[in-house]
Amino acid sequence: MDFKTVGNEYRPVPFWSWNEKLSVPESIRQVDLMADAGIGGFFMHARGGLTPEYMGNEWFENVGACIDEAKKKGMHAWAYDENGWPSGFGGGKVNGKGEKFQQKYLRIKTFTPDLEDPRGPRVISCFENYCFYYDVNPFYVDTLDGEVIADFLHEIYEPYYEKYGTDFDGFFTDEPQLGNRGMRKYVVWTPGLEDKFRTEYGYELNLPSLFSGDTDADRLCRMQYYRLVAKLFRESYTAQISAWCRANGVESSGHLLFEENMNDHIETYGGDFLRVIGGMTIPGVDLLWVDPAHLMSENYIGSTVGIRYVASAAKNMGERRVMVEFNPNAANALSVEHPLLDCVGGVSLTRLLGTTDYNVINPQNDLTRADSEKLNLYVGRLNTLLEGMDEAGQVAVFYPIATVQALHDADSAHGSESGNKRSASDRLDSGFQALCRTLLQNDYLYSVLDDDSLCGATVANDGCLCVGAGAYRTVVVPFAQYISVDAVTRMVAFRQPGGPVIIVGDKPVHGTAAGNCTDTDGLQPQRADTPPLSTNTTQLTLWP
Repeated sequence: MDFKTVGNEYRPVPFWSWNEKLSVPESIRQVDLMADAGIGGFFMHARGGLTPEYMGNEWFENVGACIDEAKKKGMHAWAYDENGWPSGFGGGKVNGKGEKFQQKYLRIKTFTPDLEDPRGPRVISCFENYCFYYDVNPFYVDTLDGEVIADFLHEIYEPYYEKYGTDFDGFFTDEPQLGNRGMRKYVVWTPGLEDKFRTEYGYELNLPSLFSGDTDADRLCRMQYYRLVAKLFRESYTAQISAWCRANGVESSGHLLFEENMNDHIETYGGDFLRVIGGMTIPGVDLLWVDPAHLMSENYIGSTVGIRYVASAAKNMGERRVMVEFNPNAANALSVEHPLLDCVGGVSLTRLLGTTDYNVINPQNDLTRADSEKLNLYVGRLNTLLEGMDEAGQVAVFYPIATVQALHDADSAHGSESGNKRSASDRLDSGFQALCRTLLQNDYLYSVLDDDSLCGATVANDGCLCVGAGAYRTVVVPFAQYISVDAVTRMVAFRQPGGPVIIVGDKPVHGTAAGNCTDTDGLQPQRADTPPLSTNTTQLTLWP
């Protein structure tokens, strides 16, 4: 092991902003400067201020020159798949093709039945004096429509492959979303969704339940609706892009938006975060705080909880690499006195929690050139040291997203936008995050298992519950009112030879199918002492 000559595959690969007039000689000069600074590669990232046409001839002249120079230097050249962010609109080419391609969302309004005729081209249905209709955001795309994302692939991905084949590493997609985070009385929509719901679940979608209602039927409808939305988002966006990349021999990476909070998972991509992100060949996470103190805190813009979600998603799918958008400059994250030490501490913590590939953003804003080079070398040496090593954590924590989906009504504020976190779903998420932090603070490295991954688990001869690249000796089920019968069956099989199942909060009672109840009596679970969800404490006792 040679720490003096660390390979570029272990070093940071930052976003390289293209935000002005481009020049091939200048682009080559900057690639050489990055190589001299110990940087392992770059993402060619269009940003505001770019003067040549995005994806035009001059753009690709510079892209080709930089890919060639990277090959000479042994560096890794990546394509960023958008002009700005969020990814998906193709610099305006995709959403500019008309309403079919543009983002939709469901709204509700009242009308007077005897005086008004609410019917119109975007009206879906009327109920009593309520009219349900969809509105259109012309500035973004319908990420639930697979044909729209196929057009995004055609406009952005295919030209790179036609010109450069596999001479570059792959594509980074940035914060694709549904667009309703923090919005009240607003539900994501795509035409035909009510028909898809009927086909998936065998009954009519009750639109009022999406906005309010606290009956079992209301909750079941919301849970199944958002499960379907997440499935459509995954199939249309991340799975389709990842399949295209695999078929063409390049990597797919990127990150979603607000990875830390389950309510944000629902509003941004329907929920089921682990399945949505896990299909990428290199799933990614965004960290706007990078110092250890903030990473270990209750923080919605970069925390250990977000890291473990993404690392778990990769592990569940059998992948080993996890990319982190590591941003020292955001949110005034670094101390004035010791910015390099804060970065080194953040790299050490995140690497041990499962990240492998470092996309360091704008370190020059807080670090000197000398300190930036030290950080680049440190990342490379740490990755060299840990190459090929696997996590030793044997605790699995169930992802109770179905319960959050059931509680998540559109009339209430939820997630990181809700401020005081009064909703039941916010209290659940706070309890879940507190549990996860407490595990880490007590030296238990955990992985998160979603319902689908748990359904596919096997029990090894030594009693371990095996999922993807993970093997677990303890399963914790926190605050989960809803869980599929198949997932319970897998846990019963794990419990029979003596595998401990710890339930935090109430036992699950609802299945994920209509009229379906779970029977957890066969688990004989150990119960954990836990505070009520209305509190926000990290003092959870898991093992008496």
